[in-house]
Amino acid sequence: YRAYRILADAPRSNVRSMAMGLVHLRGKATGEPLVSPLTRTRCFAYVCRIQSYVKVRTKGSTRWEWQDVSGDDDIRHFYIDDGTGRVRVNPIQPDVMQLEMQRTFFCEIGKDGHFKSVKAVDGFPAPTEEAVWSYVNGAHSRKLLERVFEMMGERGKKAKAAMETTLKVIGGAQKLQAMAPSFEVSWSSNDDKLRVIEECFPAESNCVVLGTCTENPD
Repeated sequence: YRAYRILADAPRSNVRSMAMGLVHLRGKATGEPLVSPLTRTRCFAYVCRIQSYVKVRTKGSTRWEWQDVSGDDDIRHFYIDDGTGRVRVNPIQPDVMQLEMQRTFFCEIGKDGHFKSVKAVDGFPAPTEEAVWSYVNGAHSRKLLERVFEMMGERGKKAKAAMETTLKVIGGAQKLQAMAPSFEVSWSSNDDKLRVIEECFPAESNCVVLGTCTENPD
């Protein structure tokens, strides 16, 4: 509750007159943006998810649900400009990241490469079947975590090493699980289509930033 009161009582500041410490700013997100892979939206962060409807069976229960099977994401520093000046915003912090992402595209595409349904979003150009199918069959990588580790500096290197160690442990646990008769986890698809979803934090968006003002190391 104490932390909540500190955040709730943080007064709105101007970039020109803000002080070191906790600041509360409102302005427009500017800078050198990324380009999202499907709608080609200029943005400072995007997440693309490819989902399949799969059966998740564990000991004692079975359920069907949409699960991410592949995807891509990226994020970049931006500036907030409120008319009195501009300041660089680092959207990645070691313990929290909250960006207001906006859905820019959603479709269900068959495994034959043709749309089953499309939900285009006003203001964002919908990609063609060929573009989406090419993306689905392309090479995807999770770049966001790498960018997070890079922005965190030395702490990021330690976090990355810890994550790699965890993945090795998980891999060993999965091997043990495969050998142990008391555990059962199986996956199978019950659908002839995939979901493809893109979400972005568009450039030139009006936004509110609540964070800690520190000296720019650059």
